[in-house]
Amino acid sequence: MTERQFTGELNLFNEREVLVSAVTAVESRLIRVKRADFRRLASAETDIAEIMMRAFILRRVGMIRHGRAAVVLIGQTHDGDKIRLQRF
Repeated sequence: MTERQFTGELNLFNEREVLVSAVTAVESRLIRVKRADFRRLASAETDIAEIMMRAFILRRVGMIRHGRAAVVLIGQTHDGDKIRLQRF
């Protein structure tokens, strides 16, 4: 990711558990938003909600277009946990 990008999951809109975690390789700034606050923001600021939904949709379309519509594992090539998941 680069400056001014965001990540997140559609589970921010429902009660499902978080499926993604991340670790930064460089010093980073994180803004954590509670689920209820996120929903309140999306309801109150419809222009921001529209940008986020468009980003989610375009991200999904890009994954489908490039044959990555399933789960994408990101990690070190020789990481044991990643290899076990790939072989599962």
